[in-house]
Formats: sequence, C-alpha cells, structure tokens
Amino acid sequence: MNAVARLIAEAIGPRIGGLMQGRRLVVVQAPRQYNPALAAEAGLRHLSGDEGFGKVVLPGPDADQVIPILVARKNLLIELDLEQPVILADQYSSLEELIPPTVPGTVVIAVPHHNYFEDFPVGQDLTIDSRDLVIRVDECDHLNLNNCRESLQWLLQESGGVPELLAAALAGGPEAPGELLAAASRWAEECIEAVEANEILQLATWAGWIQPRSLARIAGGLAGRRVSEAEVNRELTAPAVTVVPYPVPGIPRALSTVLRAKLELRDPEGTAHLRRHLVRLAAEDRELPALERVRLLTSLREWGALDELLATRMHLLILLSKDQVASYATEWADHTSGRLRHLEHAHRYVAGMADGVFAQPDTPQEWVELAFLLRGLEISEGSFMDKVRSWLERVLTVTKLNDAESALGRLDEAMAFFRGEAARVRAEDTGPSTDALAFAAGLLIGLADAALLMGAFHHALSAGRFLNQVLRVIGDDLPAYGDLLPAVELRQALISAKTGLPVVAEKWLTAYEAQGVTFTHLADFHAMASRAMIGDVNELLADVRIRVPDPEDVMAPQSAESEALRMALVYGPKVAADWVRATLNRAAWSARGKWGWWPLTAVLVLLEARIGRADEARALLESSWLPESYDLAVAANVEYAAGNHAAAEGLADQALAHVELPQSWRFYAVAAKWGSVIARDGMSPEAQAAIGREPWRLNLGAVALTPDVVRELIVAGLDGSVEELPGLGS
Repeated sequence: MNAVARLIAEAIGPRIGGLMQGRRLVVVQAPRQYNPALAAEAGLRHLSGDEGFGKVVLPGPDADQVIPILVARKNLLIELDLEQPVILADQYSSLEELIPPTVPGTVVIAVPHHNYFEDFPVGQDLTIDSRDLVIRVDECDHLNLNNCRESLQWLLQESGGVPELLAAALAGGPEAPGELLAAASRWAEECIEAVEANEILQLATWAGWIQPRSLARIAGGLAGRRVSEAEVNRELTAPAVTVVPYPVPGIPRALSTVLRAKLELRDPEGTAHLRRHLVRLAAEDRELPALERVRLLTSLREWGALDELLATRMHLLILLSKDQVASYATEWADHTSGRLRHLEHAHRYVAGMADGVFAQPDTPQEWVELAFLLRGLEISEGSFMDKVRSWLERVLTVTKLNDAESALGRLDEAMAFFRGEAARVRAEDTGPSTDALAFAAGLLIGLADAALLMGAFHHALSAGRFLNQVLRVIGDDLPAYGDLLPAVELRQALISAKTGLPVVAEKWLTAYEAQGVTFTHLADFHAMASRAMIGDVNELLADVRIRVPDPEDVMAPQSAESEALRMALVYGPKVAADWVRATLNRAAWSARGKWGWWPLTAVLVLLEARIGRADEARALLESSWLPESYDLAVAANVEYAAGNHAAAEGLADQALAHVELPQSWRFYAVAAKWGSVIARDGMSPEAQAAIGREPWRLNLGAVALTPDVVRELIVAGLDGSVEELPGLGS
C-alpha cells in the first residue's frame, strides 16, 4: 500500500509543484486520507529535485536543523506530527521563529488536518487543501494500473480520487473491494458526526454527483425555505467532498455507501423520510433538469421510479457525458428486467455508447443515437418529439446513400424544421423548459456536424446562431447537461475559424481550454479547430507527428483535410499529395460514400495543380463531387495550372459571387483569379492590393496550395518566419 500511495503522490507531484513555484511559505493541510505529507514531498521533488530540499518532522529534535537546511538546500518540508502532544499557540510561535523571512527558498508545512491553520495562520502565501490533493483523470496515466485499467471509471467513482481510497481500491479492484471498504469505514467513523449535523452533506451523501444549483433546489424543498447555491458551495468544501471523476462536487461512492448505512442505523425514521422526499422530487419536480433526476434516482437505486422517468425523458440521454455513459452502463446492468422496459432500452443505449456501436460514417452521431432512443420513448402523436422522429427517419434513410444532393436536400429540410419550430415557440410564447432547450441544442450540434460534413457553412452558421441563443437561455443550468457546453464551444470555434472569424474562434477555443479538462471524445474537433487557424511557424515546425485518421470516424474527411494542409506546409506539396492519395486509397475500403471524402479530394486536386499535373487534377475533379461554389474555386486553379487563364478567371469570379463560399475556400478562388490576371497583364498595383488585403495569415495551409506567383506575393507580405516553411517556397 505504501508503494502505491507514493506512486499516487508522484502522479500529482508535477501539479502540486507548479502551485508551489515562486512561493515562500506554503501550507498543505488535508485529512490523512489525502496523504498531505507525501503530496507535499512529491511537489517539492518536482520543484527542486531529490537533492534540492530537506525534510524535518516537528515537534521533535529536528527543529535546530531548519535554518541549516534552508541555507544549504533552499527548500524545506516541515511535517507536523499531530500524534505528539502539541500546544497550538506554542507550535505556531516556534514556527514563526524557525522560519525567518530573510531566509531564501520555499518552506512547505504539511499537516494531516483539514483546517489546522484556519484559526492560527502562520503567514502562508498559499494553502493547498484536499481539493488540490485528489488525483485527476489525466494524471492516472502515471499509475501502473495493470489489470485495473479497464476499471478506471470504477476506481475513480469509488475513491473520488482520494489517495488513500484509491490505493485501497487498486489493491483488490472491483472483484475484491475488501481493503477499499475498510478504508472507507475508517474515514466514515471520523466524519459521520459532521455529516449527520449538516443537511447539505447528508443530501450529498444520498444524491451522488449533481450540480450545486440542483442540490440547492433539493435542499430548499426539504427545508421549506430558499437555499442559495452559495450556501451549498460553502458546505461542499468539506474534505469528504471531491470533484473526481466528474467536474461537480460529490462524496466518493465507497465513503457514501458506508455513510448511508450508518445514517440509517442512527436515524432510521429521518433517513426514510429523506429518501421519500428525494424520490418524490426526482419523479415530479420538472424544474430540476432531467439528467439530474436520472442521476438522483440512480444514486438512490430507485429503479422503478427511474423507469417511469425514462419513459418520457429518455431522449435527453444524448446529452450524457462520456463518463456518465460509462458509469450507467455498469450501474444499470443488473436492473434491466423485462418489467422495466424503459430502463432496459436505456441500458442498451449506454452500453452501446460505451462500446462505440453508434458511430457511423456520413451521419452525425447525435442523430444515430437519438433514433435509437426514440424507439424506447413514449411519444404522443403530433407532439414535437413525433415531428423530430418523422424528419429524423427521413434524414437517416438518405445519408447512407451515395447521393450527395439528396443528403443536402435533407439538410435543408432539417434547417427549415428548426426555423419553423423556433418561430412557433416565439409566437406562442410558451417559454420552453431547460430540458427542451438542451435537447434542441443536442439536435443542433448534429445539424452543425452534418453541415460541416457537407460543406454547407451557411447552415453551420445558422445552427451556431441558434446554439448561442439556446445557451444564453439555459444559463446557469448548463453544467447539468453533461458535455453540452464543451461540445458547443468546439463546434463554434471550428465554424468560426472556417468562415473567417478568427477572433470569435479564438474566444470559443479559449473558453473550452480554460475548463482544464481533457474531453477525449472531442479531441478531433479540438485539433481541427486549432489547425484551422494555423499561424505559429515554430509550433508547426516542432510538430513532426503524422496523424492518420480513422476512416470510420464521423469527421474523418475534415480531420484529414486539416492534416493534409499542415503537411503541405511542413513537408511540401509532393509529400502531402502522396499522403492524401494513400489516405484516399484506405478510405475507399470504409463504409462512407466516396462523395463524403470531398474535402480531401479537393485538397488533392489543388496539390496536383500546384505541382503542375493539370491533366491529373482535371481528371480527378471531373470524377468527384464537390459542393457548389467549392468546385468552381478548385476548377479555377486547375485551369490556371493548364494555362487557361481566361477560363480560370471566369470560374474564380463565379465562385466569389457565391455568398455561401466560406473564407477558408475563398482563398483558393482569389489566388486563381489574380494569378490569372497577373499571367495575362503582368504585375500591377491593383493585383498586389487585391492579394494583400486577404487575411492569409489565418490559413497558411491554403497559401501552400496557391499558384507560385501569388504565393510569392503573399509570403513577401507576411513576416519573415514563414519563409522557413518548405511548403511556402517555390
């Protein structure tokens, strides 16, 4: 166990060391379950190396070593031993005398107590507490999980990331949780009095991981008075509450299980009353977001009530976070009898999601998932959900066909449906619930994805505007809807970047990254949005990885397009063209229709044209489908490469006349037009001005695909660092 505890401390050490950086006096205080001394030592080791700090235990004979250690080693760890009889006032006085302000280095005081220094501060400029000492999901990569890797979700739910509980869970795994139960029981003995005396902590014990805003609503209903979110947040700073594995506070499941049993023994009548209140609230309170009601009933293990709720709210499961999907796939597995048919259908959904069975090329995954969920939902004829089911069935019957025009028609129909429903709601002034709005946002994400797949950026922008309106109305309830916010942020960033709105795109990207959470299922969108604004030359040259997209991923063609543009910059057009051909050859074996690969096909046509292989470029273009206006911009470059400058200029003008042509593809039409003008009339101030006013720096990848004479002008107008990129040379 000690070795595992040290391994956990080393996993969080870099983050703790980063917090300590540049501080003079740091206090690390948390209950012993968080191993504060081990974490402090790991943080100092990361900060200054094994030889860069010393360690003393106080009270004890080491007190006279403090100054020599500080002078010799700069940094010092003081571990307070609370097992020794200590008079607090004397202890603090001695600490102040031990650490003169003139001595250099960082001093870290570690104490196994959650608020030891609250009433007797020692002048610290940083306090690290239990909230900092839990291990986070991304830090688990540093652990040697062995056979427990498949059980990571279970490990983090049971332990809440608390080091002592996690070490105990790792010792036996799900099959032998004896040590975990023992560790949780020891902690429960220490905190049961505090939990029993605190209504908010009691609720948290039963409610599982739900938003503080929802917990305040529940607490208010129980207390018969308004309970503010701020009041709840104050109580949820207790050391028994963590934010792992979810970004909301909750008590580790192993600890809450023991606490529940103790509460039932100590006050069976009061506990039964509380449970009845929670079940009734989850079943009847429509102001409480439906996914919070699902979490609450799952935590209470009230399967019948959960089945009734899912009968009318199952469609909202498309908004679950991936962590919640994995959790419910396990938690619901043993409670899906034929009698609970809605819960059984919902479990098939989350189990399928966990196994990736709903991912289909050519089709937004949100729509495929929803089509499955609607088959288990009780739907009234003529209702909004009935309308959704009808158009969704039509959409899904054509997106698998090799017929791009039919798919575009269905996309137009979907957009018209949303506009009509939005107009109806405004006219009726019905004030839809946050559940309805969040569900609409999930559908709009699918619509935005479909628009991106088809190159229909006018629809993507419309979906983005609808999403902005929806998010504003949902407001403070947004965190209750899984990964909805980060999913929207990345779509908005990508759409904005592709349509020439870099400031807006950067705003959305910054908001997403500020959450400090890695959403692995959104990694492709994050990468595409980031690469759509390629501009840092040093970053480009330093990134030598060659990414090979999975052809079966929904956004694989768009991801491959981003990678092809990066390769054209970093390795030059010939290498990039070879990579694109190989990728398209692999794609031919995927389930996606050939037309779905139009972004990568278009890039290959442009690469062939730049290399000077006009005949090959024309043959490829003539055998491929591209969205309207895109094909004109690409054809203009093919005609330029063939020396047909008048034809190239005419095609480019036609492309630029299309208002739907996004900025990221407008570049190609501008390059072909003015390259043709220069070839015919020679260089002129007008041509230089026309080329110079385009925001080329926003998409250096597009520059790598432009004709030589235009590219030379563009590069001359940018800063000198871009000349280092092989794809921007002759």
